[in-house]
Formats: sequence, C-alpha cells, structure tokens
Amino acid sequence: MRTVTALKIAGALGLLMTCAGAAQAQIGNIRRTAQRAAQGPSPEVRQLLERIDATRTRFDNATFLLNQSSLVMESVIATEERRAEIRRELASAGTLEQRTGDNRVQLQAEDRATRLEQATQERQFEQRQLSGQQSSNVTAAVFNAALAAKHNADALSEARHLSGEASRAAQSMTSDAANLPYINRLQEAATQHLPAIVSAVPVQARLVSAIVGAAQQARSANQAVQVTEVAPTGAAPQAIDVNAI
Repeated sequence: MRTVTALKIAGALGLLMTCAGAAQAQIGNIRRTAQRAAQGPSPEVRQLLERIDATRTRFDNATFLLNQSSLVMESVIATEERRAEIRRELASAGTLEQRTGDNRVQLQAEDRATRLEQATQERQFEQRQLSGQQSSNVTAAVFNAALAAKHNADALSEARHLSGEASRAAQSMTSDAANLPYINRLQEAATQHLPAIVSAVPVQARLVSAIVGAAQQARSANQAVQVTEVAPTGAAPQAIDVNAI
C-alpha cells in the first residue's frame, strides 16, 4: 500500500515538474518575443518602412498644397459668402496638415478641376480685378501647385517601386508575434496606401493644370500675377494671406 502511494506521489510530482517546465518554456518564448518586438524590425525592413512613410508624407504635402491653391483660385470668382467659407477652410487647414491617418486633408481633385476648367472656359478669371495682395495670393497658389506637382511626381515614382518591395518583404518575414505589426504595415502599404497614391496622382495632375490655366487667365487682367509652371528643386511653399481672400 505504501509502495502504491509512493508511486502516485512520484507520478504527481513528475506531472507537476512537466507542467512547470512547459510553463517556463512558454514564459521564455513570451520573453524572447517581447525582446524581439522591443528591438524592432531588421534594418532592411526599418529602412523600407521609412521610405514608405516618406512617400506618403510627400503625397500628403502635395495634397495639402493643392487643397490650398484650388481654394485660393476659387476665391477669385466666388461670392462674398463663399469667400468667407474659403477663409475659414484655409484658416483651419494648418491644423489639418499636422494630422495623420483618417484625418489627413481630403481633396476632391476631379470636382475642383472641373469647376476651375469651366470657369476658365467661361473666361470668368479675366473679368476680375484683383488687389495687390490678392494678386500675390494667386501667384503663391500657382507656385505651390507647381511645387505639389513635383512632390507628386516623386511620390508616384516611389509608390510604384515600393508596392512590390513591401509585398515581397511581408511575405519573406516569419509570422511570429514579434513580426506581425511590421507585416501588417507592409501589407497595408502594398495593398492600400501606395496604390491609392498611384491612382490619385494623375487626377491631381489635372487639378494642377486647371490652377495654372486659371492663373494665366487672371494674369491677363492683373499684371502683378506671376505664373510658375515648374517649381525650382528644393523650393519651399509660398505663404497665402488668408485675410486677403
């Protein structure tokens, strides 16, 4: 009887030791996963993610500039009520520029291009006499649109290359818990963010052309307006005087 009891105790101790060993192994795995996560991705993946972020930022900057420039050009032919709305939109755009994710500045480029093209076709811009500051705003708007076109050209080129790189990198990474956040970021970039840039840039290019065309027409009645079609490399955006809208 004592022998049977001893065997049962020994068996129970063995089971406890086995469970303890498995628990320690699991804890070790969790600890190693946490350490790998804290270290971040490999240098190659980190560099790829930085390039993706830089491309998205370049496109977002171009979108912001075109949003601003198209509103300035619209204000030239807008009613006083609409100009008041434009002033409010431009005043709030500076805070929107700093946001990320779903709060990024949104731009209906095709609709805005259509409105400016129609107004230009109707020769509405050449009928407006502008003050000196309004002429400066138009000059800044068309310069910033040209700068946006340069940003978009760079973003488009990068987005086309990076989509494939991001997809291949995501597939090559082991699917453990430490890599999962980076795999998800790469997959989102390859399937959503970068293709969105490739689709949007040609539409925004049409808006750039509409802004330039409107500014050229405005210049016929306002010699102070200067039209820039190609922005110099490394140029900074020109300021818009919201109060002069």
